[in-house]
Amino acid sequence: MKIIHDAFLDFFRYPNEPIVIGNSVRLKIAIEKQENVKVSKVCLRYNFANEWNYEYVIDMNYESQDGSFIYYVCDVKIDQIKTIYYFFTVEYVEVFDDVIYNKYVFVEKIGDINSYMFNSSYVSFKNSDISKWELSFYDNSKFAPIRDVAEIYYSIFPDRFNRSENYFFNVDCMPNRVIHENLEELPVYLPNRDGIVENNDFFLGNLKGITEKMDYFDSLNVTIIYINPIFYAKSNHRYDTLDYLKIDPFLGMEDDFYELCRVAHEHGKKVIIDFVPNHVSCDSEYAKKYDRGTCWWGIRDLVEINLYLKEVKEFFLKRFIPKWLDDRNSNVDKADGVRCDVPDEYPLGFIYDLYNCVKSISKEKLVIFEEWEHASSKNIYGLRNYFQGNMCDGVMNYELKDAMLAFICSSNSTNFANVCKSQLQTYPKEARQNLMNIADTHDSIRIITNIGNKPYVQKGDFRNPAILTADRIWQVSNMFMSDADYKKAKDKLKLFLMIQYTMFGNPVIYYGSEVGMEGYLDPTNRRYHIFDKGDMELLKFYQNLGDFRGKSSYLAYADTKFLVVEDGFIVYERYTKDKSLIVAINVSNIPKNISEYSGYENVFCSGNILDNSMLCNSGIFLEKSN
Repeated sequence: MKIIHDAFLDFFRYPNEPIVIGNSVRLKIAIEKQENVKVSKVCLRYNFANEWNYEYVIDMNYESQDGSFIYYVCDVKIDQIKTIYYFFTVEYVEVFDDVIYNKYVFVEKIGDINSYMFNSSYVSFKNSDISKWELSFYDNSKFAPIRDVAEIYYSIFPDRFNRSENYFFNVDCMPNRVIHENLEELPVYLPNRDGIVENNDFFLGNLKGITEKMDYFDSLNVTIIYINPIFYAKSNHRYDTLDYLKIDPFLGMEDDFYELCRVAHEHGKKVIIDFVPNHVSCDSEYAKKYDRGTCWWGIRDLVEINLYLKEVKEFFLKRFIPKWLDDRNSNVDKADGVRCDVPDEYPLGFIYDLYNCVKSISKEKLVIFEEWEHASSKNIYGLRNYFQGNMCDGVMNYELKDAMLAFICSSNSTNFANVCKSQLQTYPKEARQNLMNIADTHDSIRIITNIGNKPYVQKGDFRNPAILTADRIWQVSNMFMSDADYKKAKDKLKLFLMIQYTMFGNPVIYYGSEVGMEGYLDPTNRRYHIFDKGDMELLKFYQNLGDFRGKSSYLAYADTKFLVVEDGFIVYERYTKDKSLIVAINVSNIPKNISEYSGYENVFCSGNILDNSMLCNSGIFLEKSN
């Protein structure tokens, strides 16, 4: 017997997205007609996340039938923040050779993210390890409001972005720091004689240097500036905080930060700062008072502090957040939100209180989480759903970045489409609008290197100095592509960017990638930005995409659907009642015909497009008014 529930289709699940608490969702299954079979009972069964021992049951009602199927439906309404995981059971009577058989089957989810069958149904006679569909009910009252601005982020590693000559400091007050006078040289990448990477070399990028580049951000249509840690620390990455209430002297003074926020706001931009409460420098006062007895990922300089302690929570929520974000009764401009480092490691109570604290200042203040996996069902100390309206507004979308790379580099269209559909289905529209759709970060390989250079495989445990040394020597030796390989990589990068700038969520430019900076991992992906020596043609492509996105504000809230998913070829539509944008990307070796979209206007393209035929490595935007 064939029983169908394809959760990606509105026909079987509507609305096909997370549900605001108090509203209902309609679920439907289709049961194939058979002459010798009579259905007696159909049930929806579900558990609440992390409450696996109790199962809820809803009887489904007959709705209708056609020549092939009988349809059963039920409505589900939950009045509290919950995620349910559901499946179905069907009881039926089968008559064979005048013998009556009572049968009972389980209808569960089938297929992984790379499968064409993903999120469709499988019929089993065994109740073992049932694979269930996810459905969330969330509170939309505290999310940042839906905006009509198609945002673009610019991500800055502050020591390596821009050194303003208008800021002077006393080097003697910061001992054990090495200064690079040649801005084009590599960061120090080898361990010292004791096998330790000190991260104590500085290029002296500073806050005034960021403020002075506001016109540059304007040229890219950047609307949000995200800055890696800026507080007093030992290292150049500053994830080892010494003082959360003091700007690092190499970056500037407190007034320099407020001035940066003021100028950014004058230019219509937000400023998001990195928030790193989980671990601190081993030399900090926080480590001495609140050490929970562990080093973060075994790194001896990064001591984890106890976020369960009342005094620790009060410090962050009553001193840190107000000092840097609360501008309600202030004569200075402050940050517009925080990006939280490793939130998977925070206690849930700390997360809830942090979110409420930020939202008590303003709903428009953002809380963004670093997240490397699917954010609505993160299995860490129990199953966490970050998008229920009580934890964060958005996440860094590593999951989508990986799917985009798999499509651009390996023609894996199915994985890409399924990741997008899964996020559409499990991420509320409020959260989707606040996704940081990254291409690369300070923690990952530069995007053009990822696309075009030798694949990188970590060679072992970096805590072993010999392994770390060999690994970093390989990265530096293999970092730069030949001109021919760079050209091929750039052609593919342009297609990646065309998706990044049109998919739900917001594109993120990691400083320097807009001019083709190459690099593997830390520190080759953290070189100093030489503005006038990069790839100006690529920069112009970013600027043109930024212009298009800036003029297409409907992309901030448009719906999304996939029209074609073939190996190496995808077509999707972003649409509202007034506008429709077709995005077609071909990385296959076969020309693709797009004549069915002849009523649309070609508003942007890259690669080889002849009449209505898209050749390999080509992309096009087609737009029309509805």
